[in-house]
Amino acid sequence: MRYCFVFCHGFGFDKNFWNNLTPYFSEYSCLYLEDLEMHALEDDMLLIGIGHSLGLIKLLSINIPFQAVIGLQGFINFLGFNHDLHLRRQKDLAFLGSYFDKSSKYAIRYFHRLCGVPVQSDALEDLNIIKLKEDLEILSVGFMSIPSIPIFIIGSKDDKVVTPELIYDNFRSYNNVTIEIVNSSYHCLGYKNPELAYKKIMNFLVAKAIT
Repeated sequence: MRYCFVFCHGFGFDKNFWNNLTPYFSEYSCLYLEDLEMHALEDDMLLIGIGHSLGLIKLLSINIPFQAVIGLQGFINFLGFNHDLHLRRQKDLAFLGSYFDKSSKYAIRYFHRLCGVPVQSDALEDLNIIKLKEDLEILSVGFMSIPSIPIFIIGSKDDKVVTPELIYDNFRSYNNVTIEIVNSSYHCLGYKNPELAYKKIMNFLVAKAIT
């Protein structure tokens, strides 16, 4: 089957976030959302979106006929629907936002540590400050409805950014959403444990007969 996987990274990262995961998809077509306009999508391809964190919202927001979408620690409402959860996360996001206003580089450095990935100083030099501020705004208001296609959300028990509590808060009421929580990957499953992520994605596509 001719899969075409479209990847979209989350807040604070760029497409290099996928460097550990995309080699597992080497037999298929792989595109990054930010480069999509440079490529023609063929009609006979099965389009599968893979979004990390905020990347899930971005994939669901564009006019592409995905057959399925996978959210690696993804969400549709970063603050949560539950009132108490919303208030707690609103404070955390406000702290990150105020930190960002003081020093964007130190804020992203802090965020990367929170995600459980090593900070790469050279990557911090290429930050698009305007884009990051836009993403912070999406995090504060980012609720959207979701399409009826199969959606697979993978979380991690030790994720401090998008917790299992938030994932269940966001998606438990949707019949077309499958949720699975792995033991340990912090907020970077595709980066820290790419083989596991690949296997779970492909198993999901087979289980949903998207072949």
